[in-house]
Amino acid sequence: MVFIAPEKHDPDTGTIIRGIMMQMEFELAVKAPHDVVMLDGSLTTPLIYMNQAVNKALGREVDSMGKRLIEGFEQFLTSYRKVLESSRTDKIWVSLPKYTTRRELGEKFGWPPYYDDRALLTFVLQPGEYTMPIPLAKPAQPWHLKSPGNNKSLIKLIDEIISLINRIYVVYYKPHRWTPALRIEMSSSVAANNTRLSILFQGLRYQCSTPGIMEPYPLFIADRIVKHLGNAMPAFRQTSTRRMIELHTGDVSEIFFSMYGYRTEGGKLS
Repeated sequence: MVFIAPEKHDPDTGTIIRGIMMQMEFELAVKAPHDVVMLDGSLTTPLIYMNQAVNKALGREVDSMGKRLIEGFEQFLTSYRKVLESSRTDKIWVSLPKYTTRRELGEKFGWPPYYDDRALLTFVLQPGEYTMPIPLAKPAQPWHLKSPGNNKSLIKLIDEIISLINRIYVVYYKPHRWTPALRIEMSSSVAANNTRLSILFQGLRYQCSTPGIMEPYPLFIADRIVKHLGNAMPAFRQTSTRRMIELHTGDVSEIFFSMYGYRTEGGKLS
Protein backbone atom coordinates (compact mmCIF):
# COMPACT_ATOMS: atom_id res chain seq x y z
CA MET A 1 0.00 0.00 0.00
CA VAL A 2 1.32 3.45 -0.92
CA PHE A 3 0.21 6.68 0.73
CA ILE A 4 0.84 10.03 -0.95
CA ALA A 5 -0.32 12.82 1.29
CA PRO A 6 2.05 15.78 1.51
CA GLU A 7 1.06 18.28 4.15
CA LYS A 8 1.39 21.25 1.86
CA HIS A 9 2.03 21.60 -1.84
CA ASP A 10 1.32 23.93 -4.71
CA PRO A 11 -1.84 23.36 -6.81
CA ASP A 12 0.13 22.05 -9.80
CA THR A 13 1.82 19.37 -7.70
CA GLY A 14 -1.56 18.46 -6.21
CA THR A 15 -2.97 17.95 -9.71
CA ILE A 16 -0.04 15.69 -10.65
CA ILE A 17 -0.39 13.68 -7.44
CA ARG A 18 -4.09 13.21 -8.17
CA GLY A 19 -3.13 11.83 -11.59
CA ILE A 20 -0.64 9.40 -10.00
CA MET A 21 -3.28 8.24 -7.53
CA MET A 22 -5.66 7.66 -10.46
CA GLN A 23 -3.00 5.50 -12.10
CA MET A 24 -2.66 3.46 -8.91
CA GLU A 25 -6.43 3.10 -8.56
CA PHE A 26 -6.84 1.61 -12.01
CA GLU A 27 -3.86 -0.66 -11.55
CA LEU A 28 -5.63 -2.08 -8.50
CA ALA A 29 -8.98 -2.23 -10.30
CA VAL A 30 -7.72 -4.43 -13.13
CA LYS A 31 -6.01 -6.77 -10.64
CA ALA A 32 -9.06 -7.13 -8.39
CA PRO A 33 -10.15 -10.80 -8.22
CA HIS A 34 -13.87 -10.06 -7.84
CA ASP A 35 -16.61 -10.74 -10.39
CA VAL A 36 -17.99 -7.19 -10.09
CA VAL A 37 -15.53 -4.35 -9.52
CA MET A 38 -17.12 -1.04 -8.49
CA LEU A 39 -15.41 2.31 -8.99
CA ASP A 40 -16.43 5.48 -7.20
CA GLY A 41 -17.25 8.42 -9.46
CA SER A 42 -17.83 8.55 -13.19
CA LEU A 43 -15.98 6.47 -15.78
CA THR A 44 -15.06 9.78 -17.45
CA THR A 45 -13.41 11.28 -14.35
CA PRO A 46 -10.03 9.51 -14.85
CA LEU A 47 -9.76 10.98 -18.35
CA ILE A 48 -10.36 14.51 -17.02
CA TYR A 49 -7.96 14.17 -14.08
CA MET A 50 -5.22 12.56 -16.15
CA ASN A 51 -5.46 15.20 -18.87
CA GLN A 52 -5.08 17.93 -16.24
CA ALA A 53 -2.14 16.12 -14.62
CA VAL A 54 -0.26 15.61 -17.91
CA ASN A 55 -0.73 19.26 -18.87
CA LYS A 56 0.65 20.38 -15.50
CA ALA A 57 3.59 17.95 -15.68
CA LEU A 58 4.58 19.10 -19.18
CA GLY A 59 4.00 22.78 -18.40
CA ARG A 60 6.99 23.00 -16.05
CA GLU A 61 10.38 21.43 -15.42
CA VAL A 62 9.80 17.72 -14.93
CA ASP A 63 10.43 16.76 -11.30
CA SER A 64 10.16 13.41 -9.52
CA MET A 65 6.36 13.56 -9.42
CA GLY A 66 6.08 14.47 -13.09
CA LYS A 67 8.51 11.71 -13.98
CA ARG A 68 6.46 9.19 -11.99
CA LEU A 69 3.29 10.30 -13.78
CA ILE A 70 4.84 10.01 -17.24
CA GLU A 71 6.44 6.64 -16.49
CA GLY A 72 3.08 5.19 -15.42
CA PHE A 73 1.07 6.77 -18.25
CA GLU A 74 1.10 3.82 -20.65
CA GLN A 75 0.19 1.34 -17.92
CA PHE A 76 -2.68 3.62 -16.90
CA LEU A 77 -3.97 3.73 -20.49
CA THR A 78 -3.82 -0.06 -20.74
CA SER A 79 -5.71 -0.50 -17.46
CA TYR A 80 -8.25 2.20 -18.32
CA ARG A 81 -8.95 0.57 -21.68
CA LYS A 82 -9.45 -2.80 -20.01
CA VAL A 83 -12.01 -1.31 -17.61
CA LEU A 84 -13.84 0.52 -20.41
CA GLU A 85 -13.94 -2.60 -22.57
CA SER A 86 -15.05 -5.04 -19.85
CA SER A 87 -14.67 -7.73 -22.48
CA ARG A 88 -14.06 -10.60 -20.06
CA THR A 89 -17.25 -12.53 -19.46
CA ASP A 90 -16.20 -13.43 -15.90
CA LYS A 91 -15.53 -9.86 -14.77
CA ILE A 92 -17.52 -6.63 -14.84
CA TRP A 93 -16.18 -3.14 -14.15
CA VAL A 94 -18.73 -0.42 -13.44
CA SER A 95 -18.70 3.07 -11.97
CA LEU A 96 -21.24 4.47 -9.51
CA PRO A 97 -21.11 8.27 -9.18
CA LYS A 98 -22.96 9.67 -6.18
CA TYR A 99 -23.91 12.82 -8.05
CA THR A 100 -23.80 14.12 -11.59
CA THR A 101 -25.21 17.04 -13.52
CA ARG A 102 -25.89 14.81 -16.52
CA ARG A 103 -29.59 14.22 -17.28
CA GLU A 104 -29.78 11.57 -19.97
CA LEU A 105 -33.34 10.49 -19.14
CA GLY A 106 -34.52 14.02 -18.39
CA GLU A 107 -33.37 15.21 -21.80
CA LYS A 108 -34.77 12.14 -23.55
CA PHE A 109 -38.25 12.57 -22.07
CA GLY A 110 -38.29 16.36 -21.92
CA TRP A 111 -38.44 16.70 -18.15
CA PRO A 112 -37.97 20.19 -16.66
CA PRO A 113 -34.26 21.09 -16.30
CA TYR A 114 -34.51 21.24 -12.51
CA TYR A 115 -35.53 17.55 -12.36
CA ASP A 116 -32.65 15.32 -11.30
CA ASP A 117 -32.68 11.86 -12.91
CA ARG A 118 -31.53 9.98 -9.84
CA ALA A 119 -33.77 11.82 -7.38
CA LEU A 120 -36.85 11.29 -9.53
CA LEU A 121 -36.12 7.63 -10.27
CA THR A 122 -35.59 6.94 -6.57
CA PHE A 123 -39.34 7.50 -6.13
CA VAL A 124 -40.47 6.04 -9.46
CA LEU A 125 -38.58 2.73 -9.47
CA GLN A 126 -39.78 -0.15 -7.34
CA PRO A 127 -37.28 -2.50 -5.60
CA GLY A 128 -35.57 -4.65 -8.23
CA GLU A 129 -36.55 -2.39 -11.14
CA TYR A 130 -34.09 -0.72 -13.49
CA THR A 131 -34.06 1.47 -16.57
CA MET A 132 -32.97 0.31 -19.98
CA PRO A 133 -29.35 1.25 -20.80
CA ILE A 134 -29.04 4.71 -22.37
CA PRO A 135 -25.88 6.28 -23.87
CA LEU A 136 -23.92 8.64 -21.64
CA ALA A 137 -24.59 12.31 -22.39
CA LYS A 138 -22.02 13.77 -24.77
CA PRO A 139 -20.00 16.82 -23.61
CA ALA A 140 -20.10 20.18 -25.36
CA GLN A 141 -16.50 19.63 -26.51
CA PRO A 142 -15.10 16.27 -27.73
CA TRP A 143 -13.24 14.17 -25.16
CA HIS A 144 -9.49 14.77 -25.18
CA LEU A 145 -6.43 13.35 -23.46
CA LYS A 146 -2.98 14.84 -23.99
CA SER A 147 -0.09 12.46 -24.57
CA PRO A 148 3.24 13.23 -22.84
CA GLY A 149 5.05 12.25 -26.03
CA ASN A 150 4.65 11.44 -29.72
CA ASN A 151 4.80 7.69 -29.15
CA LYS A 152 2.47 6.12 -31.72
CA SER A 153 1.42 3.33 -29.36
CA LEU A 154 0.32 5.90 -26.76
CA ILE A 155 -1.63 7.88 -29.33
CA LYS A 156 -3.32 4.70 -30.52
CA LEU A 157 -4.28 3.77 -26.94
CA ILE A 158 -5.71 7.25 -26.38
CA ASP A 159 -7.79 7.01 -29.57
CA GLU A 160 -9.16 3.64 -28.45
CA ILE A 161 -10.04 5.03 -25.02
CA ILE A 162 -11.85 8.03 -26.51
CA SER A 163 -13.82 5.66 -28.73
CA LEU A 164 -14.76 3.48 -25.73
CA ILE A 165 -15.81 6.49 -23.66
CA ASN A 166 -18.20 7.49 -26.43
CA ARG A 167 -19.81 4.06 -25.98
CA ILE A 168 -20.45 4.24 -22.23
CA TYR A 169 -24.02 3.46 -21.13
CA VAL A 170 -25.99 4.50 -18.06
CA VAL A 171 -28.51 2.43 -16.09
CA TYR A 172 -30.48 3.34 -12.97
CA TYR A 173 -31.25 0.47 -10.61
CA LYS A 174 -33.06 0.39 -7.26
CA PRO A 175 -31.90 -2.66 -5.24
CA HIS A 176 -34.19 -2.32 -2.18
CA ARG A 177 -36.95 -0.06 -0.94
CA TRP A 178 -34.55 1.52 1.58
CA THR A 179 -31.91 2.46 -1.02
CA PRO A 180 -32.00 5.29 -3.56
CA ALA A 181 -31.73 4.55 -7.25
CA LEU A 182 -28.12 3.83 -8.18
CA ARG A 183 -26.60 5.45 -11.24
CA ILE A 184 -24.41 2.85 -12.93
CA GLU A 185 -22.04 3.65 -15.78
CA MET A 186 -20.81 0.67 -17.81
CA SER A 187 -19.32 -0.42 -21.09
CA SER A 188 -21.47 -1.25 -24.09
CA SER A 189 -20.40 -4.91 -23.79
CA VAL A 190 -22.11 -5.12 -20.39
CA ALA A 191 -25.12 -2.99 -21.31
CA ALA A 192 -25.93 -5.18 -24.32
CA ASN A 193 -25.73 -8.48 -22.44
CA ASN A 194 -28.75 -9.40 -20.29
CA THR A 195 -26.83 -12.16 -18.51
CA ARG A 196 -24.06 -9.82 -17.45
CA LEU A 197 -26.62 -7.20 -16.38
CA SER A 198 -28.30 -9.83 -14.22
CA ILE A 199 -24.98 -10.70 -12.56
CA LEU A 200 -24.30 -7.01 -11.98
CA PHE A 201 -27.70 -6.33 -10.42
CA GLN A 202 -27.46 -9.39 -8.20
CA GLY A 203 -24.06 -8.27 -6.96
CA LEU A 204 -25.28 -4.73 -6.25
CA ARG A 205 -28.39 -6.02 -4.51
CA TYR A 206 -26.26 -8.22 -2.25
CA GLN A 207 -23.91 -5.33 -1.40
CA CYS A 208 -26.80 -2.96 -0.57
CA SER A 209 -28.48 -5.23 1.96
CA THR A 210 -27.81 -3.01 5.00
CA PRO A 211 -30.48 -0.37 5.66
CA GLY A 212 -29.01 3.03 6.46
CA ILE A 213 -26.07 2.70 4.04
CA MET A 214 -27.09 4.51 0.87
CA GLU A 215 -24.49 2.96 -1.44
CA PRO A 216 -22.91 -0.46 -2.06
CA TYR A 217 -21.01 -1.57 1.03
CA PRO A 218 -17.50 -1.78 -0.57
CA LEU A 219 -17.76 1.83 -1.75
CA PHE A 220 -19.00 2.90 1.68
CA ILE A 221 -16.06 1.24 3.46
CA ALA A 222 -13.51 2.63 0.97
CA ASP A 223 -14.95 6.12 1.40
CA ARG A 224 -14.78 5.87 5.19
CA ILE A 225 -11.17 4.69 5.10
CA VAL A 226 -10.07 7.52 2.81
CA LYS A 227 -11.82 10.21 4.86
CA HIS A 228 -10.14 9.02 8.06
CA LEU A 229 -6.69 8.51 6.54
CA GLY A 230 -5.62 12.05 7.41
CA ASN A 231 -6.05 11.35 11.12
CA ALA A 232 -3.77 8.33 10.82
CA MET A 233 -0.91 10.07 8.98
CA PRO A 234 0.95 11.16 12.18
CA ALA A 235 1.05 7.53 13.31
CA PHE A 236 2.30 6.39 9.90
CA ARG A 237 5.01 9.06 9.96
CA GLN A 238 6.06 8.14 13.50
CA THR A 239 6.31 4.43 12.63
CA SER A 240 8.29 5.17 9.46
CA THR A 241 10.65 7.51 11.32
CA ARG A 242 11.34 4.92 14.01
CA ARG A 243 12.11 2.24 11.44
CA MET A 244 14.40 4.57 9.47
CA ILE A 245 16.31 5.45 12.64
CA GLU A 246 16.82 1.75 13.37
CA LEU A 247 18.35 1.18 9.94
CA HIS A 248 20.28 4.47 9.65
CA THR A 249 24.01 4.46 10.43
CA GLY A 250 24.58 8.19 10.33
CA ASP A 251 23.29 11.17 12.31
CA VAL A 252 19.66 10.46 13.29
CA SER A 253 18.92 14.21 13.29
CA GLU A 254 18.93 14.04 9.48
CA ILE A 255 15.97 11.69 9.59
CA PHE A 256 14.20 13.66 12.31
CA PHE A 257 14.34 16.96 10.45
CA SER A 258 13.42 15.30 7.15
CA MET A 259 10.34 13.62 8.60
CA TYR A 260 9.23 16.46 10.90
CA GLY A 261 5.93 18.01 9.83
CA TYR A 262 6.71 21.57 10.98
CA ARG A 263 3.01 22.12 11.70
CA THR A 264 1.06 21.88 14.93
CA GLU A 265 -1.02 18.71 14.68
CA GLY A 266 -3.43 19.39 17.51
CA GLY A 267 -3.71 19.47 21.28
CA LYS A 268 -4.34 22.24 23.74
CA LEU A 269 -2.06 24.12 26.05
CA SER A 270 -3.06 23.75 29.68
